Formats: sequence, C-alpha cells, structure tokens
Amino acid sequence: MTQLAACPVCSTKADTAREIHARASDRLLKCSGCASLFATPQPSDEQLQELYRSEYYNEQNTRAETDRKDEERAARVLHRTVLLDLLRRFPQLQPQEGQPAPRVLDYGCGPGYFLAECKDAGFECTGVEFSALAASFAEKRFGLSVKTEPDRTLTELPEGRFDVVTAWQVLEHTRSPQAVVSGLVRLLKPGGVFCVAVPSLACWRYRLQGANWFNIRNQTHLVFFSRKGLEQLMRSAGLVRLKRPVFWGGRADMGFVGQAAQYAARILGLGSELRLYAVKP
Repeated sequence: MTQLAACPVCSTKADTAREIHARASDRLLKCSGCASLFATPQPSDEQLQELYRSEYYNEQNTRAETDRKDEERAARVLHRTVLLDLLRRFPQLQPQEGQPAPRVLDYGCGPGYFLAECKDAGFECTGVEFSALAASFAEKRFGLSVKTEPDRTLTELPEGRFDVVTAWQVLEHTRSPQAVVSGLVRLLKPGGVFCVAVPSLACWRYRLQGANWFNIRNQTHLVFFSRKGLEQLMRSAGLVRLKRPVFWGGRADMGFVGQAAQYAARILGLGSELRLYAVKP
C-alpha cells in the first residue's frame, strides 16, 4: 500500500486534503485544490489485479455460457447512442466511402462493446485493456485488435495516429491520470477528438447514498473527478473546446418516461457520469 503525497489530478499537496470516506483498505480524501476525491493508501499492482478479477473479469462473468449477452445487448445500445451523438457533433469523424477509415483508440476498452459499434460504422479500431481475459473476449467475439500493456502502449504507439481517442469509465482506475491523459493526447492527430466519461460526484445517487454509492464502494476506483478537476486536467494536456454533451437515450429498457427522467438528470448535471469532449489544437 502506498500513501499519496499529492492529488493525482492537480498535484495539490495531500496534507491539505480532508477525509470524506473511509473504505475497507483506504481513505478517500477531498483535494483542497480541485475538489476531486482520491484514495490513499493505494493498493499494489497485485492487489489491484485481484480486485479486478473479483469485481469485473473472470471466467464466470466474462466468458461464461451466456457470454454476457444481456450486458452486451444493453452496452451496445448505449455505445451506439454515444457514437451517433459523437458523429453528429464532430461530422469530420464520419467514415467516408473511398477515404481512409478514421482511426479510433479506446483506452480501457473492456470486452470491446464501444469498439464493436465503431467497427460496424467503418472505423479502424484499436483497443487498450488492463484485463487479458476481457481483451481476449473482445478479440474473439468482435475481431478487434486489443493491446494489454497500457503503459507500454501509450509510449510505443506513434504520435498523432488517431482521429478520436476515448476513455470511458477508466480514468477513475488510474494511479496517474495526468500521465495517462497526456499520453493519450499525444496519440491524437491535430484536430482529433478526445472523449472521456467518469463517475460523477454530482450524481443524485451519490448525493443520497454517500459512502454506500456503488462507485464509492468499488475499491478499484482510485480517483473521483470533480468537473473542475477533470477540465483542469484536460486543459493542462493541451486540449481545447471542452464540452459536456447531453444526449437522449442509451437505455432500451426505460420507456419514454424513464428516458425523459434520465435526459433531465443529464441536463441538470445529476446523471451518474461526467462526460466531456475536447479537441487537440
């Protein structure tokens, strides 16, 4: 276990932070500079891998008899909605017949659901995933190219290769989000689009449940970004034209009333995730 000396989002000294939640093996401190929460002490790599195996990917919940069909169906509806919204906002990303396929990198791609949608839309897809089991699932089920050494991949991929780089629900798992975001931005072409989504501290569920919110209880989550902190992080990496997108839909099981409530929560910033898009100048 490693004690942090500074906020991993903005580098403000940890001794100025105050404890907000105590978890089984760590504490969540609120940064006095950017108001993000960060875990200290942090688990070793071996401890994290064990947490991932129990929380996310193992033979029973990743490649079992059902092949996660219900999860896949729901996730692909969401990711299809996200991709269509992204293409509407950035039409230059739309694959064109007779033109080289635009390239997308999904950092922390998991079982590959978002990249599967991108592949169907005509993108050239590359994934990066911490779990070898999830990467294998993505490769075998969707025919995707997925790399399983994140740190090495960020340094070895050529600069300016990708038209769009995404990091969906992954930065909260990283020890050094500053280094990760800078590495991902390096891989973007000038004019390329960077997309991120993280659990939102403004979420109505967190306001009601506090320490019992499932995202807080998940000890693979090492940092919870405030909007201020995430925007500061992205600008520090050189990104411009930051935008918080709001879109309708993404859940096939909610009906019109449920979709309307979800849309209202997104507009008010009370949804479960904080999603931001930005451009590399």
